[in-house]
Amino acid sequence: MASALRTLYDRRGFPVLNSKGEPIRDAFRRGLGYAIQCGGDIHVAADAMFSQRHNVSAGECLTFYDPEYFISKEQVDRVGKRIEAARKKPPKQTYKPRAPDAAVDECEKVHEAADEKKEKTSGEKYDDRGLMALLCRHDIVLFYANVDTPGEQQNTQRSIDKYDILPEHIANRLVWATSIMHAYGHQWSCQLAYNPRLREGFGLTDGEGCERHWSRNHYLIGVTRTSARSRRIWILDRHAKVVNQELRSDLGIWIRKRLKTSIKANEILSTCGISVDVLQQEWASQRAAQLSVRAHAPARLKKELDLVLNLQGDLDVVDKALETHARLSLKVQPQKKPSTLSRAWSEHMQDSQTRLRRYTHH
Repeated sequence: MASALRTLYDRRGFPVLNSKGEPIRDAFRRGLGYAIQCGGDIHVAADAMFSQRHNVSAGECLTFYDPEYFISKEQVDRVGKRIEAARKKPPKQTYKPRAPDAAVDECEKVHEAADEKKEKTSGEKYDDRGLMALLCRHDIVLFYANVDTPGEQQNTQRSIDKYDILPEHIANRLVWATSIMHAYGHQWSCQLAYNPRLREGFGLTDGEGCERHWSRNHYLIGVTRTSARSRRIWILDRHAKVVNQELRSDLGIWIRKRLKTSIKANEILSTCGISVDVLQQEWASQRAAQLSVRAHAPARLKKELDLVLNLQGDLDVVDKALETHARLSLKVQPQKKPSTLSRAWSEHMQDSQTRLRRYTHH
């Protein structure tokens, strides 16, 4: 295979070169663990499909099939408990965020699937709320797992970098990225850190294999939702087997399509009139500037300003309430002392006014 790939690219004018511009003799014959600049050893994509759920009312039947691709609920729960326990411990002292935390927090607020507290499907009506898939670079299914918790429970890159979930020698060899289509829904600084088109080692991998897979089995949604639970797993597992066989037989066509795309990209780059070294230097400077904390200062200051304005609005309301109370007290009971309740309410409002003024001054 390594020899065939070398011949294929050499004949089309795309020899693989090292950092000195010299041809690499056995470019595709290498062990695992090389630098990511040489390309990732293994590319996989993961995503959840919440339309692929199962009605509780459909019930269960006798177990008659041992699935090939489904991970058992017991194994998924064990991993979830391990991650949850690790996240309760203090983070690593060496942890450095790849993107500013403010940008990542904004992305998590926008995306419903990342919200562990927000349910996308009802837990009372559905026992399996969705289907999670892990696919290889060629859109071939590696694993399935049922989703039975709110959201996608995305305890991945951020948690692995921040907490001791995986051994260091494994965590250091993992590189994370968002899929192409989903990346443009994130903050720009988040795209700089995780968009595969803007990172080394991903080539033209788009990460949207799961979306293509969901389009292949969408017609099973109605059937599997009302089937018995074990029968649903059987249908999805066998369908994945058939799809995988078809994709493996078409791998030659797949490689040819990707090669045409790479040729077009190189032609555009060669005709832009600017050397690759200059483009890389400019890009590195731009990326460093836009990933800095200072670049997010305007957004942070805007939030703080909105808070001050809200407090000022509350202060104005308290001022008006005090004025109205004092005016009514003098008008209704000009000769009597104010009641205990009235005096307590007035003192409470004055205390609130003092605290609001102190906050607004800060």
